[in-house]
Amino acid sequence: MECVRNDVLRKRGGLLKLHCLRELMVAVRLEIGMRMRTIASFAAVLSIAVSAYANQCRTIKFNPAPRIFNRPAWNASGDHLLLVDVVAGEIESYSLSGDRERSIIRPGQDQLDFSRPNAIVSTPSGYVIMDGGSRFVLLNQALAPTRAFNIGGDPPLAWDAAPFNWAPTEGGLVAYGDLRAPNAPWKTGLFRVSWGDPLKFEFLKEMPGGAAREPYLLESDYVVRAGQRTYFLAFEPSYGVFEVDGRRLRLLQGLPPGFGRLPPLPESHGRSSMAILYAALARTKSVSGLLVAGDRLYVLLRDVAAGRRRWLLAEYDPLQQKTVAILNLPTSSEHVEVAAGNKWLAIVEKGPFLADERFAPGNVILVPVTALNALHAAGGSVESPKELCAR
Repeated sequence: MECVRNDVLRKRGGLLKLHCLRELMVAVRLEIGMRMRTIASFAAVLSIAVSAYANQCRTIKFNPAPRIFNRPAWNASGDHLLLVDVVAGEIESYSLSGDRERSIIRPGQDQLDFSRPNAIVSTPSGYVIMDGGSRFVLLNQALAPTRAFNIGGDPPLAWDAAPFNWAPTEGGLVAYGDLRAPNAPWKTGLFRVSWGDPLKFEFLKEMPGGAAREPYLLESDYVVRAGQRTYFLAFEPSYGVFEVDGRRLRLLQGLPPGFGRLPPLPESHGRSSMAILYAALARTKSVSGLLVAGDRLYVLLRDVAAGRRRWLLAEYDPLQQKTVAILNLPTSSEHVEVAAGNKWLAIVEKGPFLADERFAPGNVILVPVTALNALHAAGGSVESPKELCAR
């Protein structure tokens, strides 16, 4: 080093120690600078990697797999997926790893208990489950029952309702199904129920019954709530969504063309024909349900052509009455349920409905909500959709 070679020259005047110290300090500063730049570069690379991982789709499996379920829902924190196992009569809570962490069953005699739950829907204050054919139980965010209402009355002197598909509202629900006023015949259509004692019923619009009921009973949500409005999917001849805003009801059009035909299904003979009905649905091009993510409305489409099945998610803008994005989902499963939370979009695959009355288990594809938001109003078409998950 320079301070060693000039040792003799610098001993006089006591400059050797000062010179070496200065050179040492310069060397240390250079070393620290190089290390800081290395750390900064590593941090930048790590940040990019973490960000990329956070926006990646993930695939998990339910363990154990439920037998028959529909309408999965996320909990308030967005880290557990809830669904009702119809066969077991339980609410199942699954973690992001796919493991079942909790089962809630209440087959007691208390008026708030439920023994035949078949669907669970989240609300701003908790959840609503449908118990049997016409009973609804309200739960808080800890999944503890708080209130219960039975909308099936004793004819002929009481209102009687049998909903096929429904969505909770601020103080009740909007449903598509059968409704009968006291001393009046049954009518099929869209109606509203307001919680209270007594319950209040309001028939909103008469709709087709008969064979039109089956898709609403077998498929995903056709009635959903977005903000203060409720939306109901109508097949042809009124293909579109009915918007319920207070007492105002209007038909919105502009959905993707070619999917509005009512699925042609074989005649239903109860439980014995379930496998045949589901197999027919899996081969049908149609709207499979509605979905709300954030405050945006989406339409779930099953596209079947030349023996190939695709699932598409169409973002629909009610204000413009226009489809503003069409996204390709990473699945070709026979049946699909989609649940949107504040962190994840869950695409739940269901295989064929088997003879022992259960769905063949499929995967659960978790899509970060950030990935869905990044494709807001992104365009695309049925022929050339945008990819929701990178291939």
